[in-house]
Amino acid sequence: MRLRTQPIIEECGEEENWTRITFKPDLAKFNMIELESDMIALMKKRVFDLAACLGSNVEVKFNGQSLENSFIKYVDYYLKVVSKTEAEPLLSLHEKVDNGRWEVCVSFSEGQFQQISFVNGISTIKGGTHVDHVTDLISKYVMESINKKKRKKKNHVKVADVKNNMWVFVNALIDNPTLDSQTKETLTLDQSKFGSICELSEDFLEKVYVEIDELVRFGKDIKQLGRSSRILNIPKLSDAAEAGGVNSELCTLILTEGDSAKPLVEVGLNVVEKKYYGVYPLRGKIRNVSTTTIDELMKNTELKNIKRILGLELGKEYENVDTLRYGHVMIMTDQDLDGSHIKGLLINFFHSCWPSLLKIESFLQCFITPIIKVTNNEENRVEYFDSLHEYEEWRKSMRLKVKEWSINYLKGLGSSTKEEGEKYFGEIENRLKVFIWEGVEDQKALELAFSKKMENKRKEWLRDYEPSYHLDLSVKQISYARFIKEEFVHFSMLDNKRSIASVFDGIKTTQRKIIFCSFQKNLTEAIKVSEFSGNVSEHSRYRHGVQSIHGTIISMAKDFVGSNNINLLMPSGIFGTHDEGGKDAAKPRYLSVQLAPITRYLFPEVDDSLLDYLEVDDRLVEPRWYVPILPLVLVNGSEGIGTGWSSFVPKYDPREIVTNLKLLLDNKVTFGSMVPMKPWYKGFGGEIDEVPTSNTSYIISGVIETEETTVRITELPVGLSADMYKKTLDSILSKDDSFEKYECKQCNGKIIFEVIMKEKMADDVLLEKLKLTTKVNTSNMHLFDGEGNIKKYNSIEEILAGFYRTRLDLYVKRKKAMEDALEQQISEKEIKLKFIRHIAERKIDVHRKKPHVLADLRKAFPEATERDYDFLLSVTITDQLLEKFNEICSEKDKLEKQLIELKGSTARSLWRKELDEFLTELAKQDKAYQEAQGRGKEKAPPDGCGGRNTTAAEDTLINQDSEGVELPPANRRSTRSRKPVIYKDHMMSIAFTIDLLAVSVSSTLFATCVEMRPLVSLVAFRLFMSASFLRYSGFIDAACSAALAVAHLSLLQQWGTSQLANTIFYGSTSPSRSILYRKCVESAKCNMTRIELPQGGIWRADDLIHAV
Repeated sequence: MRLRTQPIIEECGEEENWTRITFKPDLAKFNMIELESDMIALMKKRVFDLAACLGSNVEVKFNGQSLENSFIKYVDYYLKVVSKTEAEPLLSLHEKVDNGRWEVCVSFSEGQFQQISFVNGISTIKGGTHVDHVTDLISKYVMESINKKKRKKKNHVKVADVKNNMWVFVNALIDNPTLDSQTKETLTLDQSKFGSICELSEDFLEKVYVEIDELVRFGKDIKQLGRSSRILNIPKLSDAAEAGGVNSELCTLILTEGDSAKPLVEVGLNVVEKKYYGVYPLRGKIRNVSTTTIDELMKNTELKNIKRILGLELGKEYENVDTLRYGHVMIMTDQDLDGSHIKGLLINFFHSCWPSLLKIESFLQCFITPIIKVTNNEENRVEYFDSLHEYEEWRKSMRLKVKEWSINYLKGLGSSTKEEGEKYFGEIENRLKVFIWEGVEDQKALELAFSKKMENKRKEWLRDYEPSYHLDLSVKQISYARFIKEEFVHFSMLDNKRSIASVFDGIKTTQRKIIFCSFQKNLTEAIKVSEFSGNVSEHSRYRHGVQSIHGTIISMAKDFVGSNNINLLMPSGIFGTHDEGGKDAAKPRYLSVQLAPITRYLFPEVDDSLLDYLEVDDRLVEPRWYVPILPLVLVNGSEGIGTGWSSFVPKYDPREIVTNLKLLLDNKVTFGSMVPMKPWYKGFGGEIDEVPTSNTSYIISGVIETEETTVRITELPVGLSADMYKKTLDSILSKDDSFEKYECKQCNGKIIFEVIMKEKMADDVLLEKLKLTTKVNTSNMHLFDGEGNIKKYNSIEEILAGFYRTRLDLYVKRKKAMEDALEQQISEKEIKLKFIRHIAERKIDVHRKKPHVLADLRKAFPEATERDYDFLLSVTITDQLLEKFNEICSEKDKLEKQLIELKGSTARSLWRKELDEFLTELAKQDKAYQEAQGRGKEKAPPDGCGGRNTTAAEDTLINQDSEGVELPPANRRSTRSRKPVIYKDHMMSIAFTIDLLAVSVSSTLFATCVEMRPLVSLVAFRLFMSASFLRYSGFIDAACSAALAVAHLSLLQQWGTSQLANTIFYGSTSPSRSILYRKCVESAKCNMTRIELPQGGIWRADDLIHAV
């Protein structure tokens, strides 16, 4: 608001008295491109608040749409949201008092008081004296009405019992209100100074009593029952026998990771007092409740069940566990980093909803299970390790002896045996760890890990990540701060490595493992995804289950529009479609993959030995990163949400990237003056335009065609699936009366939408109204750099610069390694040749004992190494033959020539050569892709099915027959559906000559020998079929095959069109086939190239062959 304009003052009538204030937020001041969604949502809520509080004489609009000025309507918005989870909509009772100065709505809550209130249009989110005034009136009336019916005084309800079952909405007009602070969250004005009294009618209070009576008495009865009441209708819960009873504080609820862990726990409980333990399995990771509202939280079935099982009340402060069904909660997860994440999320759940519980001694606990099991069969010894740190320390201490042990990584509690389960619980005193609250440090640590407001500090925390930190599991008590900083931090960093790509290879950890195993296995033949996943898990030491590998492999093989510009794996099967956003991929057991031919052009095999490989369990696995010949992060893009960071990099055209790399290699441009590039998606026919007001945003538009009042959507923008768009269209048509209806059609495997408008509109207006645009930004490009740190790249030029220097350095390193390798090979050849000459000239006698021969070799070859001497002693008699000697000389000459060429080249020229080879292979891949797309369009589109990608300019149609006669539209065919004609002169001449000779011989036999007529007919039929084979094998063209076909038909006609001929020709006596046969014969007399059918269509001769 630094830029202001002068006010515009105009004359207005007596009834018009208003001021309009328009402002635009200064986004640049706050380093923002656009308003965040939560800020827009807050503004929208405030507008709805105004519509609820202002009278009907004020019109309230949001984005041009008028809102209904009604407090009842406002209340309904809340109740409808809650009603989605209830069997029946919530009832609300409404009353206006004192000429509208007080407006009250009452609905019902389950066990907890709720309120929404306003004072003079101000939202008092924490209520205040005006809410107390209303709720006291209602609660006292209902309490007295209920207690009149109760005989026993001890069963009487209290005001709190009524209030806890009420949801009150209050809109009050107060004279000179006083509120608690600038935030104005609570009304503090005394009730005597309100300026009015809220006197609710007897009729209204009676209605509230009637509706709330049963709910209050039910809640009171449950409370009288106490904690001994059983919990019903919670699937998979194994409730403790003593839970909710007099010994409930001794009971422990065990929350396990997944259903597979529950049987292990139940077996283990056999060695302890089982009646004090309940088990409830979690389906996996719960949500981060720090970013969730209470309403959303309670819609989560799992979290709601935990609340019910423990007997918790929202908003209640707990000083002890006397009112709970369980006195302790034990978290039992795998000991891997994903298990640490689940522990953290559960701690955050209790801290966000009931922070007082964390301060109660031993309320929250965790059970430590082993993660590594090592076995020495010879010594009959078994060791267990509860953390990877313990295992690594043991492995270092064992040194070479570690090879005597077999190592088993215990992924999942379900991988332990029953005996091991009993062993774990038999050691419960040592394995049970208790979380303790130590004050402010714990509070800060939990906020640092989970609070949305601490994003920047969380980034600083992770930048200082120290891999050597580990949680000491030998102690009994663990503070929340220590858990976050010494255990949870490792998951946070792993999460980033899984989610954020490297600037060098553009892939993430799991993808890198898949590529590594593909190269190691030389995956040139198709393999089932399910089988390959197991191979990746085993050979790359992947310790997080194969399900995520399944999804990653499928994602890397997808080739539909918007998925990959270059898919590194070649798919075989249904890997998903653009229309469904890839969600329609088949199961992994049905899909197969192999390395795409182009992948090795991107990742040259000669680079493999130069990379820095990681080591796990004394085994080399995938490299820290690959360095392909162009930045794949720009080719295939990258998207992910980690801890503290998120990342999005759009996809770009690899040809444009190669162009810029070549210009850089030739020193024709700098990083700041490269050829501009904008996002590009293979196969996408829409438009991608830069937003004029921003150099980091692009608009992706779908493809539409309009014809009068019909708009045909032939392609959706990238990132928008057909299912998603159907919902969008439903929403648009329900709100915008510019459109009447829409229809969804299938056309050549694509989904087409046809929308009927009331009036014709311009294309740009339609794109906006029909929401056929998506936006991509380059303002959030976070990637791992060469130091292993997450860095924000402000432009694609900056990404190219970071990649370019590293890739060029690798070419220098490769050139040196290749020269050294060639020199070594040449040296070996020279020594070998010299050795053979010495043997031939009898300077060395090899027919003696090894020590004597070695002594002679050391004298003759003082420059050689011990390795060379061993190599020379391996020379065979065959190597000493003249032919072999000359062959070795020739090989040496070739190696020297290669070395000269290599030394004459530069790192830049090597790179340029491989970029050219890549472009050649890319052209082949593109051609295959286009042919595959063309095969999907063999049939003419149905009527009304078109699109910008199926125009006549792109898909040439056959409009005439061979005589130039115009074909009807139904009979026109795409050139893509015809087999290419291969002209092979010799094959054509031979085949054509033999075929015509056979016809002549058959005709002669037919005329001279009646007995051979059946045989002749069979020969004729065989020749007819051979014409089809020759035509579609590419040996002869359509005209030749048509001539043969007509000759064969004429031959058959000589024998007549009897029923027997039909049977021989078709193997059937079908009348319809007989008619077609006769038409064929009749046509043979007069027309060689076309046959007119009764329906009025035209068959070309090669079509006839194809049909037969």
